[in-house]
Amino acid sequence: MATLEKEYRFWINSRTDTIEKDGKKYQLSRYNTFGNEPRPESYREDMETVEGLSPKAQANLHSQIQAACESGWDFSSRWFKEAGDIHGSLKDLHTRNIYPVDLNSLMVMNARILSDFYELLGDEQRQIQYQVIADQRNESLQELLYDSDQGMWFDYDRTEKRRRDVFYASNLFPLWTEAFPQGLHKYEIVQKALKYLRRQGVLSFPGGFPTSLSESDEQWDFPNGWAPLQHVVIEGLEKTGNPLALATAADLARKWMRNNYLTWKKHDAMYEKYNTNNIGYPGHGGEYRVVDGFGWTNGVALDLLMKYSDFDTTEDHGEALGTTAAPTSTASEVTSTSLVMGA
Repeated sequence: MATLEKEYRFWINSRTDTIEKDGKKYQLSRYNTFGNEPRPESYREDMETVEGLSPKAQANLHSQIQAACESGWDFSSRWFKEAGDIHGSLKDLHTRNIYPVDLNSLMVMNARILSDFYELLGDEQRQIQYQVIADQRNESLQELLYDSDQGMWFDYDRTEKRRRDVFYASNLFPLWTEAFPQGLHKYEIVQKALKYLRRQGVLSFPGGFPTSLSESDEQWDFPNGWAPLQHVVIEGLEKTGNPLALATAADLARKWMRNNYLTWKKHDAMYEKYNTNNIGYPGHGGEYRVVDGFGWTNGVALDLLMKYSDFDTTEDHGEALGTTAAPTSTASEVTSTSLVMGA
């Protein structure tokens, strides 16, 4: 427990700010490394990126680059000063000035986990302490990052003091962490979220759930889809228990597994990322060639196969191994135990 607390306290002490709104104080976390030199593993690339800038601007940009790497989303238009800017570049990184939905959702979730662990250990004082922290962090998340009109969470710009109203798959993290606004039933929350996703058109791609709709040529952008994000979105929808959400989760799982299978069949490899707009091809973009292997892709594929055990991966049904039909509206029509690819 000491190690778990130490990790959580690091994020509280080194990556969390206090924000005041309408006379009330809230806490949000952000990625915020303090290194101001090139990354050792990407020294040449970083020196090329900062070329022509003043020494102060170079140091700042190195920090912005490293903060993006700390996020795991290296790189994405999500971190550009103008979110979703397809004409942006790494020179426009603004990472340290953004309070991300996913990170702050995880801060809520992890405080709840610590509270649960202390309850199991019989430490009532710490159990209550972390439950209070979880509640406070959730209030901050909802007050500053949730747009009730759109039914969606958005990253928050600390310099502009506003939400960054752009679609990214990370917007859905609160469904997975079950960090919901007070006073709203999770059915209502997910119904509004699904309406937002339909308006954005992100449920219509044949190969899975896109990371963004911005074709910036960065790897954490359109048309790429990543296994961990598919997993978060699918599980987040499932957790709500809402019939339409369950059907949507099943449809997304079907599309993703079909893409995995057809790409494997064509290239004899599993990849770190996939093209959600063109089935049968790995993703692209970023600083390096697409990597095959691949641990998290294999793990998500295995988990989806466990949940939807009767996937049909034979070619008996023709070239199309699945369906990209619109999700049905009742849980009885598509459930986590009855999904059949190509049926």
